Amino acid sequence: MSMSPPLRSVDEFMSAQAELLDGITILDRSCPICGSSNSSTKASRFSLGQWPIKECHRCTMVYITRAPDQAALIEDYDWNKSTKLEDQWRDSSRPVIETLHRRLRWRSKILRRPSLAQRLAETVRSGPVIDVGCGDGAELATLPRTFTAIGIEISASSADRAKQKLAGRPVEILTNSALEGLKSLESNSCSGAVLRSYLEHEADPRAVVEELGRVLIEGGVALVKVPNFASLNRVVMGKKWCGFRHPDHLNYFTPNTLRLIGRVGGFDARFKFFDALPTDDNVVVTYINTKRPHQVYELLGTGSQNDTSPTYI
Repeated sequence: MSMSPPLRSVDEFMSAQAELLDGITILDRSCPICGSSNSSTKASRFSLGQWPIKECHRCTMVYITRAPDQAALIEDYDWNKSTKLEDQWRDSSRPVIETLHRRLRWRSKILRRPSLAQRLAETVRSGPVIDVGCGDGAELATLPRTFTAIGIEISASSADRAKQKLAGRPVEILTNSALEGLKSLESNSCSGAVLRSYLEHEADPRAVVEELGRVLIEGGVALVKVPNFASLNRVVMGKKWCGFRHPDHLNYFTPNTLRLIGRVGGFDARFKFFDALPTDDNVVVTYINTKRPHQVYELLGTGSQNDTSPTYI
């Protein structure tokens, strides 16, 4: 079987990625939380090729300023190929780090924690629950069979695998973007949700969180897991941090920005001790739905939605 040539340089990686993205429109993005354009903000050293990363001058959200058109991703973009391409480049460009990373994966098996779906089942006793970005259904497969559930997945091939894996369970799989999938659900129709390794991929995470607040009942719980931009490992590893994936990871959250986007959607954010360790590459936030959404400019104290004066430097 032939092996793909190694991707040792940024140019080689970007060329292979451009071929994968051929025909897909690339759109410019403002800050996904407060909407600031950050046009005069300098791109950070974590940028790569055509994917600038900036930190918002108003709310400190870190994000890629360009994104593939989400509407084209349902059929035209193969997430598996994108992930394999990134992994291939990492293996070629930093073999020592990637080899060490793989050898240490045994820790996650020994120290394995309950899945987000299992944790949700311990908190939410009844009512339908949602898995936003359910992939092939692996997370929902850990949910007790007594729960009815809805999975939302933008990739048609992944959604088909989820349907096969969860056949016979009280689970409905919606093949759609997260936002459109949530919009199709009635208000106050679900009691809980999991978003595992999803929100970092979403081009409009604020709209998704706001829509989630509408769909969940008051007191409903959402468990969200994303890469932790505030982790010590990110500080130490810099551009080689495992959380950087251009452009698959569009948003780079910290506990502070997770708290902010949650409040905009009407959620109180809570962090259990082991869910937000600075030594962990990931962070888990527990959102409790208060049904009291806030205007982002009120939270930032800028007085006007159009006020672009900096709040954080």
